[in-house]
Parts: sequence; structure tokens; C-alpha cells
Amino acid sequence: MAAGELTELRRKLLQQMNGVISIVALASPIISGIQSSGGNLVVSGSEGTANWPYVILMTTNLSANWTPVVTNRFDASGEFAITLTNAVSVGQGQAYYRLQLK
Repeated sequence: MAAGELTELRRKLLQQMNGVISIVALASPIISGIQSSGGNLVVSGSEGTANWPYVILMTTNLSANWTPVVTNRFDASGEFAITLTNAVSVGQGQAYYRLQLK
């Protein structure tokens, strides 16, 4: 593209945005608790951005793919608590969990 075309494209993009640019600084959330309750696993955390979406991922092999097991949003205080049903069973190997922002 020529310089004039880039300037025109930039002008059109700025018009479509109505001059509003939003910048969101995301917090660094943490998993602060993991508890076993029957065959369920209760995972809780804090320090997230209020109402921001997240996903809990799980794997049994750190060099394999991570599988999403829960997608949700932090509450208004930036906290979360979820129950992973049937996540704990006798004879099951290790499982690893991580929290990912969407």
C-alpha cells in the first residue's frame, strides 16, 4: 500500500472506533485452594479481574495437551470457586491443573 492509502485506512479505522480506546490491565490471578470432597475437587482462587472469563485446564502429562474442564468468570471481587465433579478416584494417576485467562 502507498502512504496515502495507509493514511486513508487509518482515518477510516479511527472513525469506526468513535475515538474510544479501552485498555484493560489484567490482574495475575492465583489458585489459592484445592480440596478433595468425596470424588470431587473444589478449586478456589483470587486476585482476578472482576467478571473476566477464565478457563481451568487439566492434563495428566505435562508434555501433553491441556484439556479445558471449566470455563467461567471471576466474581465481582475477582474470586472464583468451582467444583470439578468426579475428578478424584482411587487408582487414578496424578492430574495437573492451571488457570488461564480468556
